[in-house]
Amino acid sequence: MNSKIIIVSLGPGSHELLTLQAAVLLLSSEKKIIFRTENHPVTGWLAKKNISVETLDHFYEEYDDFFTLNTEISKYLWSLAQDSEIIYAVMDPETDTSVMRLFETKPDNSELIVIPGMNVSNTCLSNIEIRKNSDSSLQTVTATDIKDFIPDPSKALFVTEIDSTYLAAETKLQLSNFYEDEISVYFFFSSNNSLRKYIIVPLYQIDSMKDYSHTTALYIPGSNFLNRQKFGMNDLENIVNRLRSPNGCPWDRVQTHESLRQYIVEEAWEVVASINEKDSDHLADELGDVLYQIFIHASIAEDDDEFTLTDIISCICQKMIRRHPNVFKQRQNSDTFKSWEELKQQELSNNTVESSLNEIPESLPALKYATKLIKKLAVECQLNTNREYALKILNDLFDDPRELNNKAGILLMICVLLCYQNGVDAEIALHEFSSLIRNKYKEIKKLHFKHEKSPESLTIQELCVYLLSVEEES
Repeated sequence: MNSKIIIVSLGPGSHELLTLQAAVLLLSSEKKIIFRTENHPVTGWLAKKNISVETLDHFYEEYDDFFTLNTEISKYLWSLAQDSEIIYAVMDPETDTSVMRLFETKPDNSELIVIPGMNVSNTCLSNIEIRKNSDSSLQTVTATDIKDFIPDPSKALFVTEIDSTYLAAETKLQLSNFYEDEISVYFFFSSNNSLRKYIIVPLYQIDSMKDYSHTTALYIPGSNFLNRQKFGMNDLENIVNRLRSPNGCPWDRVQTHESLRQYIVEEAWEVVASINEKDSDHLADELGDVLYQIFIHASIAEDDDEFTLTDIISCICQKMIRRHPNVFKQRQNSDTFKSWEELKQQELSNNTVESSLNEIPESLPALKYATKLIKKLAVECQLNTNREYALKILNDLFDDPRELNNKAGILLMICVLLCYQNGVDAEIALHEFSSLIRNKYKEIKKLHFKHEKSPESLTIQELCVYLLSVEEES
């Protein structure tokens, strides 16, 4: 026998809001009727007509998280449906997460039928005054799913089933990541009637109301990004497109991939500087500058039919999934895991070190370029450092300036190798040391004068000694 579950929409209130099809089915069916919760007016209406129903409220007491709760409800309902057809009644099948889980876990040769009905948004948002200034698009989510939900503030948002102070607080905390705390929202009080009362309150007050139930809801109108202080990815894309439009910014409009090259490097180094400063606000600001560079490159590419922002995001998502099979493929045997580099070579069909060397962009800063080169060579070469050889090259630099270019390159490569073998990024190390000299030079100069020496006589050796001394004192 094939399993069959009929899902009935109870609507947001009294039995008067049931569709005729749903009412007839509940009143005349001999099938087992299961309500997700007893906390719905239709259960009392059916009781008066001597129709018994089973409720699943005890599941809420047994399980702490909603995913497990809905999974166990799904298992239980499908096990019952093996013996005979059942009716499962929920307020709104479209947003109910247990219904979604039923579809996700649907066995082969089984059947799920949904009897649609009125939902909460029908009763709340029928008020024309509320939606007259809002985008026609509507995002709908239950309060139990709000943690994983990322809203688009440019579109209207409707949150249903805020049935407790706890869920109201969770909703407030999640939405405060995307909306200002003082933004005006429409709070719909608990009601079993089609005429819904609401008040307009700041977002931060929604968890201080007196009454919550499965019919309590929240509505936030969509708004243009010029009227907000918090923004999303869509907003940045719209801003970039506006700047590059015919009526936008002359500078942004004429930029090309080539003209922007220097800026992506500069912005990346400013990110590094903010990390070194341990200034999280500065870091957020600088990361925003890097993000802008990505978006403007995407806009330029889309105009030239090269690629889109979606292509950029898809490329990195696909790459992360491919190169982390232990995370996304759920393999159990750790011996089967390949290294990032092995997976990368497999993707690019590169079986030799020679071919992998060609992947290194020559536009990289010299020290970063050398580090990547050493990393590739280390796959098959034993790159052991030799103190005597390094000292010989150093002596040659002083003895024969004619070979300065090659000898200096060798010496720098040895330094990069030493850094690589000890887990130090040569590019960052030199950059940080240079910044240290710049920031401490005034103190170094004072110390030099203290020893009755002029700045002109300062050697690089003395500079480093004085720098270490200044660092110790600070």
